[in-house]
Amino acid sequence: MIIGFWLSLLLACPAPVLKPDDSGADDTSGADDSGADDSADTNDTKDGPDCDGSELTFSAHGLDGGDNEITGTFVAGTIVKGLGRVTNPCDVELSFTTNDSCLVKVWRVLQDGAMKAELGQSCDDAITEWTVPPNGVVEEITLLSDRHTFTAGTWTLEAEFNIGTNKPQAEITAVAE
Repeated sequence: MIIGFWLSLLLACPAPVLKPDDSGADDTSGADDSGADDSADTNDTKDGPDCDGSELTFSAHGLDGGDNEITGTFVAGTIVKGLGRVTNPCDVELSFTTNDSCLVKVWRVLQDGAMKAELGQSCDDAITEWTVPPNGVVEEITLLSDRHTFTAGTWTLEAEFNIGTNKPQAEITAVAE
């Protein structure tokens, strides 16, 4: 039954979402609300000629069932989704290519350093070119659990992106209902 649940999650891989970063927030602190360390991630704008794609930053975030970012703690038993995000801090459009249609190759869910789940994506085999708009983001959301997976405790979500060796993590903490 558990295998059937995870298989159904894999087959329900949603299409990646391309959207501009219109939050207007200036986050130059180097840390996001997920607890993940993304010290290389700043919203400092860079000029076009100096941007070659190496400026792209990769981050992982936890979302609740309503697609709200989990910051601080969440109630155990909540549906949890993973949000993989690629951010372009440059004033020019940047592109990259993956060998299939998914932005995140695999999500890993760990508790106390132990692997609890590894969720591979169901992706089309087509080579895909991703375009990240100037000062924008490309995101992909994946369902990581039903209401019974995340019990009270601290959890680590790791997103292994389909480009390079990017494996950012986000730490989330579930509290008892």
